[in-house]
Amino acid sequence: MDNNFLHSILQNSPVMIGHQDKDLDYRYNYNHFSGLKYEDIIGKTDLEVFKGGGVKECQ
Repeated sequence: MDNNFLHSILQNSPVMIGHQDKDLDYRYNYNHFSGLKYEDIIGKTDLEVFKGGGVKECQ
């Protein structure tokens, strides 16, 4: 699979796709959630980005 094809799939996905490191910090993400900017997500964990019940349990 070539890189352009994979990049196209990631950019056109109807859901947010993210990659987290071993500490669960986001390193990359595509298709940001409404109201969140790239800077609001990168380098942060789910607990720092998302609010509400169930976030900690999902980790």
